Amino acid sequence: MPQLVAAFGVGADTAAEMLFVAGDNIDRVRSQPAWARLCGVAPIPASSGMTNRHRLNRGGHRQANAGLYPAVIVRMQHHEPTRAYVARVKPLESWRAPLCGLGLQSLHR
Repeated sequence: MPQLVAAFGVGADTAAEMLFVAGDNIDRVRSQPAWARLCGVAPIPASSGMTNRHRLNRGGHRQANAGLYPAVIVRMQHHEPTRAYVARVKPLESWRAPLCGLGLQSLHR
C-alpha cells in the first residue's frame, strides 16, 4: 500500500479501493492486461474503415474505475509530466474523454 499511495494523485481511499478490488478478484488478476480489464481501462479496437483508434472497455469493476478517475483528474491538473502529456496529445483529440482514458491506462500500472 505505501507504493500505491506514493503515486501522485492516489490517496488512501483510492488505494484502499484498489486493494479491495484486487482481494475480491484474486483469481482474475493474473497480469497487467487482466488488471486493466478488471478496472475497465483496457483498450479495445473501435476502428472503422481507414480510421485506426481504440476506446476503453467499460466492462469490469465499477468501483475500481470510479476510484481511478479522480486520481487521473488530479494528475491532469497538478502533475507536471501528465500536464505536458495532455498538452502534447490534446490537439490530436477532439474532447476530454479520450485524454482521461489515456490517463486511466497509465495510472492503473
